[in-house]
Amino acid sequence: MKEKKKYIIPVLFLLIVAPLHAATYYVDAVNGNDANNGSSVEEAWKNIERAYIGGGGGVVEGDTIKLRTGDYGQFSDRLEGTPRSAYTTYIADTAEVPVFTASSGIAINLNQVGGPFKKYLRFEGITITNAVPMTASQYLVHLDDVNFVQIIDCNIVAPAGSTGVSAAVSPRIFVAI
Repeated sequence: MKEKKKYIIPVLFLLIVAPLHAATYYVDAVNGNDANNGSSVEEAWKNIERAYIGGGGGVVEGDTIKLRTGDYGQFSDRLEGTPRSAYTTYIADTAEVPVFTASSGIAINLNQVGGPFKKYLRFEGITITNAVPMTASQYLVHLDDVNFVQIIDCNIVAPAGSTGVSAAVSPRIFVAI
């Protein structure tokens, strides 16, 4: 009996700690390559879509995606209704200036019908801007029927008279710019 007990504690430790380990991936819009594995600056992906959950790069909830300088276009989370419970973080890598640019008026589009869905997405240190003229009814960040979204230390550059962030039916949203 004593022999069995000495294996129980290490096994329990592994079962508790293993799920807490999150991976870090890199995306470089200028020098990346989508054939890479995203595991380092040298192996960075090129397109932000590779770093989406379900985007083919292996990113899962709880992972961190470090963005290098470059324009990533629009961010649009594709997994409607997928339950999540840990934040996936999209963050500017040290001394880098990543940009999400709206070509159709929306730079970050989290619009899910039938929610609110628990997205658990965090955006940090990213410039969010537009490439086309905007009207007062357009917005750079569109959050509709989603919750658990954080926008932290981002530079939201919206033209005068337009709306930077729109959050409808979206409880538990945190914006600190």
